[in-house]
Amino acid sequence: MRIVGLNMGVTRDGSVRLKDGAAALAVDGHVTVAIAEERLSRRKHDGGARLAFEYCLDTAGATRDDIDMVVVSTCSEEAAEDGYGADLLGMAPSKIHAMPSHHLSHACSAFYPSPFDEAVVVVLDNEGNLLGPPAEQRWNSRFERNTYFVGRGGDVSVLEAADDGLDEAEIGPGEVYRHFTYYLGWPSYVHAGKTMGLSAYGRPGAFGDVRLFRLEDGRLRSSLPNGHDDPIHAIQAFFADQGVDIGPPRRRSEPLTQRHADIARLVQDCLEEALLAKVYWLHAKTGIDNLCLAGGVALNCVANRRLLDESPFRRLFVPFAPGDTGQCVGNALYGWHVLASGARRYDSVPPAQLGRTFAGTEIETALRHAELLVEKVDNTVVETARLVADGHVVAWFQGGSELGPRALGGRSIVADPRDAAMPNYLNLVVKGREPFRPFAPSVLADLADEYFDLATSAPYMELVATVRQPMRHMVPAIVHVDGTARLQTVARGGLYAGLIEAFYALTGIPMVLNTSLNLGGEPIVETPEDAVECFLRSSLDRLVIDQYVVRRRVDSDKPGIARWRAA
Repeated sequence: MRIVGLNMGVTRDGSVRLKDGAAALAVDGHVTVAIAEERLSRRKHDGGARLAFEYCLDTAGATRDDIDMVVVSTCSEEAAEDGYGADLLGMAPSKIHAMPSHHLSHACSAFYPSPFDEAVVVVLDNEGNLLGPPAEQRWNSRFERNTYFVGRGGDVSVLEAADDGLDEAEIGPGEVYRHFTYYLGWPSYVHAGKTMGLSAYGRPGAFGDVRLFRLEDGRLRSSLPNGHDDPIHAIQAFFADQGVDIGPPRRRSEPLTQRHADIARLVQDCLEEALLAKVYWLHAKTGIDNLCLAGGVALNCVANRRLLDESPFRRLFVPFAPGDTGQCVGNALYGWHVLASGARRYDSVPPAQLGRTFAGTEIETALRHAELLVEKVDNTVVETARLVADGHVVAWFQGGSELGPRALGGRSIVADPRDAAMPNYLNLVVKGREPFRPFAPSVLADLADEYFDLATSAPYMELVATVRQPMRHMVPAIVHVDGTARLQTVARGGLYAGLIEAFYALTGIPMVLNTSLNLGGEPIVETPEDAVECFLRSSLDRLVIDQYVVRRRVDSDKPGIARWRAA
């Protein structure tokens, strides 16, 4: 049975344009291909799934007649009805089924791919579907904010009411975090990761004992008023009531200060404490030892690590696309497990590289460019490892693209973790982004414990770990200001692991620095043509794609970072 899952890109009345559209195709309960709309439209966080839907069909060699079922989800309105989107998709309405709720879609995207027979599933985000009639001002309506499920076998059921006891217009942790992200000068919730990164520079307790959340009879409540249309005023009013001076909001062009870092630290600390309190209550209520996380808040790898370390749950699973992009996977698997009554599959989702692979002829065509020098090499991993060890910053394009916001070895930029100047060079020269943002290490899983205090795997960069003190001077480029790193553990086998193994053989360091193959504000590249365009517009030293090592005709053999140092 072939089932497509996708999240629609606009509310039914056309009033709200949604973000992070994607589509996935599952065959007999096994996801075979998935792609975010942004990778194809080249518009960051693009909503809808028209291009992604066609991509899934083309990759599978399928037509619309071959599809047995399409499962759709929506956001910021009532849950979709069966048949919704038939005209857009060119499908018979009878084949289109709607998810009962946005948050159930998230829950399915986390539980079904997990290794657990039974788990508590926590879903937290900005908002999901409406929980009643819309208010006159839409954003004062009651939305899904915090929802808690139990997954058992092939069933995912609500543990608590979807509104978690919220009052009218009360907001949850995801929306609170969005408010503070705005206050810190970033224009959208999609920049919440910057708030998390900045929080490491902040001082704990800088604003006294202010608390943004509380637990009342097991209910997670927000103390901050709903200020969707004016989050700055909502925050200022809250702090004025507390008798605390938070200071003015940051303008986008204004430099970041210690006060801004302290604000980020406040919301991060309050979020972590609130989640810990809630999951303690959930564990006591259920007695279940496994925890799954989904929704945008599950991208907060700092909070995830505290839940792993300090909560009573023994095991934690966070999918590679816990935000709205991953809803396509949740929808497809709901179609298989619930609507089609398919048997539970514990291999329902393969590794994150769910994009199509490109034939040699497609790659060769993309590389026929007057500005490029192309060399075919016998051993891609050895040559790339040598380039990285010599200080080159390399664009690494191999296999299919990853679903989700993080590059995991398919569409990566790799560099030397030993060079302390590398983060500034990558941020300021290559990526064009804020200088405080950290970079992740991809480390061989069986050697990760030598460098990091992590006793479990983290294949999706879903956790932070403290870098062991004796090792920090060896890999300074991946150590954040607080001594941690958001790491990716890589099991041996496969091309990316081979690259790390080759670098290890040359340097004695079993990791490379890994960041996504894109420039600031752009989606991660999808096609060979995207990779070539990105490379030509960047300060990257080399592009390694399939068996080819690519350079510009004007490039010198000296790495860009060496020239930057000398400038």
